[in-house]
Amino acid sequence: MNASLPKDSIYGPTREVVEKALRQDGFADTGMPSERWSKLVVQDLLRKNPPPVIWKGDQAWLARIASVLPFGMFDGTVKKLTNLDAVEEIIRKHDSRV
Repeated sequence: MNASLPKDSIYGPTREVVEKALRQDGFADTGMPSERWSKLVVQDLLRKNPPPVIWKGDQAWLARIASVLPFGMFDGTVKKLTNLDAVEEIIRKHDSRV
């Protein structure tokens, strides 16, 4: 995906970091193929007593963990993993100079 920020974006000073996150650099070609995922989900749905929540996919455990963590904790972790925490710092520095 070729994602880019508008020229007048408030995130202009952090363009490189934000656009990298938008493109999902480092995450391309990861995860379970959609055909495999859909077969697993359908299998669960067709069971006599299907589960109330279906957790399928290579990273489904992350969503499951996120659902029991305190509000915002998982978001902060994802922000660090994608370097979006640096965006806050860059914007803070930029705003203090302006």
